[in-house]
Amino acid sequence: MLAKEIMTTNVLTVTPDTTLNEVINLLSENKINALPVVDQNMKILGIITINDIIRRCLPSYLDILEDCFFLLDSGKFNSQAKNLKKIKVSEVMQKAYCIEEETEMVQAAAIMIKKNTRHLLVQKEGRLRGIISKIDIIRAIAKNA
Repeated sequence: MLAKEIMTTNVLTVTPDTTLNEVINLLSENKINALPVVDQNMKILGIITINDIIRRCLPSYLDILEDCFFLLDSGKFNSQAKNLKKIKVSEVMQKAYCIEEETEMVQAAAIMIKKNTRHLLVQKEGRLRGIISKIDIIRAIAKNA
């Protein structure tokens, strides 16, 4: 089975200039965990996940050393979360792992495990064609079992 046979093709995307607040709304409204970051030509630039956003709200190591009570006080976390309207995706996004449409599902699954990622972006000539998540792999396995 090939990536193009199991990928989600109707993919929501964001640009580097999208705010984290907008990303949070898209993720929560659509019950998804990640969004590809693309340019106007659908060229893949990266990916932003719920983990990236949560990490952004948590303190840095130095903040924890300065104020060990941070962990007991959700006020600082909430304060960081309020700043998400000002933060752009480009400041938080990470490198996306990409595969081609003709990649075998087994190879896609192996990449996910090896790279410890939940999502692979499917591309053709550098442009986004779809996304595969671990649940897509499980569905494909169940379908063929």
